[in-house]
Amino acid sequence: NPATITRILLSHFNWDKEKLMERCGLPRDHGSRIAAHLYFTGLECGHKFCMQCWSEYLTTKIIEEGMGQTISCPAHGCDILVDDNTVMRLITDSKVKLKYQHLITNSFVECNRLLKWCPAPDCHHVVKVQYPDAKPVRCKCGRQFCFNCGENWHDPVKCKECPKCHVTIEKDGGCNHMVCRNQNCKAEFCWSLRFEHKLYAQVKQKMEEMQQHNMSWIEVQFLKKAVDVLCQCRSTLMYTYVFAFYLKKNNQSIIFENNQADLENATEVLSGYLERDISQDSLQDIKQKVQDKYRYSLFDAICNFCSIVVCERTH
Repeated sequence: NPATITRILLSHFNWDKEKLMERCGLPRDHGSRIAAHLYFTGLECGHKFCMQCWSEYLTTKIIEEGMGQTISCPAHGCDILVDDNTVMRLITDSKVKLKYQHLITNSFVECNRLLKWCPAPDCHHVVKVQYPDAKPVRCKCGRQFCFNCGENWHDPVKCKECPKCHVTIEKDGGCNHMVCRNQNCKAEFCWSLRFEHKLYAQVKQKMEEMQQHNMSWIEVQFLKKAVDVLCQCRSTLMYTYVFAFYLKKNNQSIIFENNQADLENATEVLSGYLERDISQDSLQDIKQKVQDKYRYSLFDAICNFCSIVVCERTH
């Protein structure tokens, strides 16, 4: 009890506060900090530390080491874990508390085979399924991804695997230099690069230019929609090539290849419109062409997907 400790110390020095501060090495002008230094607390193991030491220790573990539910007592060789209530009581910084809560939640999600974080940037939703499998799921934010690997849905291609141990790889952000999490593998390899962010940046600049030509923010949103469709079409095409490689030649495969060719053409034309200098045509003309083409491309992508389903059921 802090009050009891304070009473015993003051009694030992005949209630002379100045002697107590001098003996403990505390500067006299920091008398207001006595309580903080005399307030020792600990766990059931019996090891006690001052509040400042606890705060600095926990902050280091949480912020620098990214530890959550496995923080142990600061005493050397002590394996007693610090419970959640104690952590929240000893930490005063709200940002550190928020980080700790996130680490605990993340640990729960990663250990649950039915839960998966949405991979969309700045999205904090968790997707839950009835049973874990490589299948497409859609988050509340609108992002669709493969539940097994966290990437965009890639049917009919299997999830990306470690080139050494073949464990399914999930990219959770950061650079493209990957290290396999399998403790017996630890293989290092490079993740394939993505260019969507560059395209979105270019279109954002074009949208700003069009707004300078007296178009409102709402009127230029068709460009962002066009990029969304373009990325979807490119993703669809990417996996249709794999599917087509193993497809047996028959009437269904001919329909599939025709749809594939139409989608290729529509995708290239739409890409050309997005890269065109807005000074070459009137703004309204560009808007009309882009909208017509991305609507056609989206329809074609749906048709292409339907033909895949037909072929799968045929074989």
